Amino acid sequence: MKKIGIYACTTPFDGGAYQYTRTIINAAQRIARESVEYEFIVYSEERAWKKECIELNVPFEVLQFTIFKKIVCWIGQKIHNSYIRSKISEYADPLWSRYKKRQLDLMIISGPVRAEKPNMAKIIMPIFDIMQRYIDFPEVGGGSIGKERDEKYIDICKKSDGVLVDSLLGKQQVLECYGNLIDGLASKIHVLPYIAPDYIYGKEQLIETFHRYILYPAQFWKHKNHIRLVQAVARLRDKGIKVNLVLTGTEKNNKKNVEGLIQELALGMQIQILDYVTNEQLVYLYRHARALAMPTFAGPTNIPPLEALALGCPMMLSNNFAMPEQVGDAALYFNPESIEEIMDCMEKLWIDDELCAELILHGAIQKRKWGLKQFQEKLKEIMDSIIFCS
Repeated sequence: MKKIGIYACTTPFDGGAYQYTRTIINAAQRIARESVEYEFIVYSEERAWKKECIELNVPFEVLQFTIFKKIVCWIGQKIHNSYIRSKISEYADPLWSRYKKRQLDLMIISGPVRAEKPNMAKIIMPIFDIMQRYIDFPEVGGGSIGKERDEKYIDICKKSDGVLVDSLLGKQQVLECYGNLIDGLASKIHVLPYIAPDYIYGKEQLIETFHRYILYPAQFWKHKNHIRLVQAVARLRDKGIKVNLVLTGTEKNNKKNVEGLIQELALGMQIQILDYVTNEQLVYLYRHARALAMPTFAGPTNIPPLEALALGCPMMLSNNFAMPEQVGDAALYFNPESIEEIMDCMEKLWIDDELCAELILHGAIQKRKWGLKQFQEKLKEIMDSIIFCS
């Protein structure tokens, strides 16, 4: 019997990262149910995970740091001797003391965090993206933020026994940026593409909106590119085509600019901002949308296209990074810099019923290629390679 810990280091406010953690736990539960080789337990400081683990039927233990142990861990991080750091972490960090006490074979850490792991521990950790190296937005990695992200990811690559990435391009980017710094990094990296979170298959809850609309669910960061999407709606209106747009997402560094532009262009009757919506409301919005628009500059891949695939929603996506790799011919693609291309895709989806039906058909084929079953099988393959071969 192999004992695996899952450190759920995300919070309910972490969006896609939280859903990714839930997917990992869900896949682990299925592996344990189908194989006597593995036993899993989830650890977290976030008590919200207790309810999730009860729902998924996975054992859960809350981690609690005393003030004294927090201080000891902080002091330990300042010590240069790796053996001493390892021993301090083993004693003071409740995660690693549980690892030793339960004689775990592997710890899956569900998000990219700096972990001062003991020498005896084996860990798997994801790197969701390294966009600070590829796009120029302050919230992604300008100045000190980018430097901190690089330092964290280099640390992850050095200390992890397995690094999870979302795509072949994601692997290529990690190797481009850090491969010359870390020997044997290529053998550590495993491609484990995202899947749609399981809530997307649940019940829908009515939310008041347009009868017909294009949906963009994204927090209001500048790199999400709401501005060009709004400008495309205005140009279509001037062309005589009235497209409705629904935006959902919490306020970040660009919402006021988006709201100001909507007012300036007199688009208040065509564009609705819903701020935060529940999972059930989001399911309703996907199911009743004319299409999903995803003009983001970031990648390599994203979760909303997978949600759209799951619910039979046609889509128009940035051609940036690995978006075409993610959904294939189930979408129209455009250059996110080009308002004209965004406008052209939007017009086609708004007026062409046959095109929308064709994209839905391609999406149904695409989603059968990769789902929870395939995710589960790949995760087990990765765990086997680390536990039995390293």
